Amino acid sequence: MADMEDVEQLRLPGGEYAGDFVQGRMESKEPVEYKFENGTRYVGPFLNGCFHGEGVLHLPGKGSFAGTWEKGQLVRGEFTFEDGLAYEEKAEWEFCTARDRRFWEEHENGIKPSGATLLRRSDQTVPYGMYDCLEGYFDPRTGNVHSYANNVVIRTAGEEEAKMIRERAFAGLRLTDESKSA
Repeated sequence: MADMEDVEQLRLPGGEYAGDFVQGRMESKEPVEYKFENGTRYVGPFLNGCFHGEGVLHLPGKGSFAGTWEKGQLVRGEFTFEDGLAYEEKAEWEFCTARDRRFWEEHENGIKPSGATLLRRSDQTVPYGMYDCLEGYFDPRTGNVHSYANNVVIRTAGEEEAKMIRERAFAGLRLTDESKSA
């Protein structure tokens, strides 16, 4: 058996772990946080360097996945979108249908007055000159998609996707003094 001084701690590149190590592997019976380089966070216990027990994956700009893991394998779980809507695999959605075009947020909070149509989630402000693409905003100068939560680059859009975003996505507008007070 190797002396503990000789055991190298196992970590994923770019990640931050706030718990203990046992024989060089992440291990904790209590929930601890592991932060991935892309901003995704796991909060839960670890066993032998793997998710183990009840934990939550927080996906920036998307939502969270609360689940039960056994030795790194997902046993069961539930995804909740960032706006609070729980995903149901075989759900009969009552929103964004052919008969009722309202978004879930409009079902929950009512429809805004005429002219204030909901084109995107109302809790995100698209920076000026950028484009909203749900999980983040697209910077047309670099081709990168950034997280709304922490401005970290999530990914780089391909040529076709970048073209589609420029043509169809909601663009961040410069606010005038009149629109700020409205």
